[in-house]
Amino acid sequence: MSETKPKTNKKTLAIGLGIIACISSIGFYRSCTVQKEGVYTIATLYSIRGTRGGRLFFFDYTIGGKKYNSSGVSPDIKHSDEGKRFFIQVLPNDP
Repeated sequence: MSETKPKTNKKTLAIGLGIIACISSIGFYRSCTVQKEGVYTIATLYSIRGTRGGRLFFFDYTIGGKKYNSSGVSPDIKHSDEGKRFFIQVLPNDP
């Protein structure tokens, strides 16, 4: 009896790797743009929820007199951090 190896679909693999590369390059470009053109502002944590892989946290900040809300995940945030303020860097034309 001979063993049959599962066939890998090279086209699907290439498409998948291409998508990953595109997403990575977009994230890298945005990160570089924020570093070069971003402005600093102060954000305030207003809610923290426990999740797998870290805690989901919500914060708000003000740019140009307009208030924005955002969120993130971090294993380093503690529930006791709620209400604390921290610096964030955002693009003024795309906060």
